[in-house]
Formats: sequence, structure tokens, C-alpha cells
Amino acid sequence: MECIFVIGLGQPMIDLIIEVSEEILEEHSLEKNNAIRAQESHNSLFSEIRKDDNTKYVPGGSTTNTLRVASKILKRSNKNVGCIGSVGNDAEGEIYEEMMASEGVIGFYEHFDEPTAQCLVLVNGKNRSLVTKIGAANRLTQNILDTEICNKALNSAEIFYIAGFSLSLEKCVVQRFVEASKNKTLVLNLSAPFVSEKFCDIINPIIGQADFVIGNESEVNAFVKPKEFNQEKDDEVKAKYFASKFFTKNSNQTLIVTRGENSILLVTVNTLEKIEVPKIDVKDIKDTNGAGDAFVGGFISKLAEGKTIRECIEYGIDIAQLVLRQVGCILPEIDVCNRI
Repeated sequence: MECIFVIGLGQPMIDLIIEVSEEILEEHSLEKNNAIRAQESHNSLFSEIRKDDNTKYVPGGSTTNTLRVASKILKRSNKNVGCIGSVGNDAEGEIYEEMMASEGVIGFYEHFDEPTAQCLVLVNGKNRSLVTKIGAANRLTQNILDTEICNKALNSAEIFYIAGFSLSLEKCVVQRFVEASKNKTLVLNLSAPFVSEKFCDIINPIIGQADFVIGNESEVNAFVKPKEFNQEKDDEVKAKYFASKFFTKNSNQTLIVTRGENSILLVTVNTLEKIEVPKIDVKDIKDTNGAGDAFVGGFISKLAEGKTIRECIEYGIDIAQLVLRQVGCILPEIDVCNRI
């Protein structure tokens, strides 16, 4: 097996991307720019989309997106990217594994009889409606971590990546993965504001161990409780408070706060720096889904190449803005490695 340099723990799924009319959304009671878990009433919609020749199949899930981006960029550096997750014994699982392998991501997958997770990405103009069947994605057990091939990957990896969404996996699986990152580099993506409440007993210790914590302003602010802090304070004050609350004193642990088109905050216990985001014409934006995942993928790829934190962030911005110009979290076929 090829040596793994970057490894992520995720929830593999297949995105089914298709343009639809407003009538389709209304027929299935779906809101624009919203994300829901699929109900039984959506089964017919899934069947229709799978039969449509215009449907585009793309490996999906937050961690998947990040690892695909990192893998594509790191091809030139000969640093391999691995993904740990679970899929179904079905056609969608085979498609996922084949497509990930074609993008250079080495998979460590546990297989189940439940269907592979799927997400309908219904595109209507610049609006998106997401409908997800989580299926086998949450079934991952310690068995895969106990295999010799996965153990070798965990031992060889230098950068470990976990997203807040993956904290819905079995607690023992998450803990084993995080424990394996000790004395290595651990990158945590906060993922969504609800993570701070739903998984607080799991995520708080991970934040304390992580070398890099990445989140947008809403995700970071969710960790600042009203009883602890004046909620009217600005993002910079809250970010500094976050660092002082979770990070070890005098450590190099770093919080990276993305704020859309506004400057990115780079925060440690003792410092705060702003990194400006180049403007992008709103007319060029085709899809905002996956841009955050792409930012992290770009960041991790340059981290693996030994760049400075500022260079990693600036490259992450470049990659995110490339993805904003695509439908889905897809890098265009250009030599993105030459952007810095």
C-alpha cells in the first residue's frame, strides 16, 4: 500500500446533482437553499432523479469534498490522501469508491447492507435544495480501524482531518481516530452551529487537542454562550475569547474564522491577524455549496507541502473561489498547483 500523508474520517455519500424547475420543488414541498433529511415521501423523487440522464454523480459529503480537493492538488507532491468511511453493498457504493480512486483518494471502507448515503442536489438557478439519505454513512465501526491496512495508514499519516458532521459516528470510532493524531497535526472543521450543542461532550476535547480549528463566524460564535459573554461583541472579540477558552496557554493552536467576502481571522491565544479575501463578481458565482470544504482542502494541501499558515489560507481562498464558479465541489481541469 502507498504511504498515506493526509487522512480523514468521514461519511461517504453520492451527490446526485440536477437542474430542476420550481414546480418540482413545490411538488415535493422543498424549500430553496435548504437542507433536509429525506422522508419516505421523497422515495419517488430519488427514483426519478436516478433515472434522469441529466443527473451528475459526484462523490459527496463534507469530508469527501475536502479530501478530493487536497488529493488533486497534492498529486504533484506525491503525497497521498486517504479516507476512512462506510458505504453500502450497492451500485452507489461502487460508484463512490471508483470515483474517489480515480481522483487519487485511497479508501479504507467498511461495507454494510444498508444503502450508500445519497444527497439530491436540486439546482434551480442560483438556488439549491438538498435532500439527504444518510444510509450506511453512520454505520462505521472500530472494525475498520483494527485492520492492518488502516492501522498502517494511521501510523504513516502526518495530517489528520475531521469535520464536525462526522461526530455523529460512534464515539469510540471518533476517539480512536483523534488519539491516533497525537504528535501529528490535527485539523478540525466546526462544520455547523448545531455541532456545538449536539456534540459538545465530544467536540470540546477535540478542540483542545487540535492544531487548527476552522469555522465560519456563526460556527465559532455558537461556542460563545450568552451567560459567558456579551453576544453583541464583534467577531474578533468572540474569536479571541474562543481561543482563550479552548486553547492551551502559550501553544501554537490556531483558530481560522472565515467570514464570506470579509477578511479571514487568524487567531491564537496571544495574537489576531486579518487576511483579506479578494473580491469576486457575484455574476461569476454558480454554486456556494462545497466552497467551505474546498477552502479546507486547499489549506490542508499547502499545509502538507510545508507552506506558512498565511500561504495555506491564501491558497484555500483561491481554491474556494474556483469552486464557487462551478456547480458542485469540483475543481476545473487546470494546473491549480501553480497558483502559489
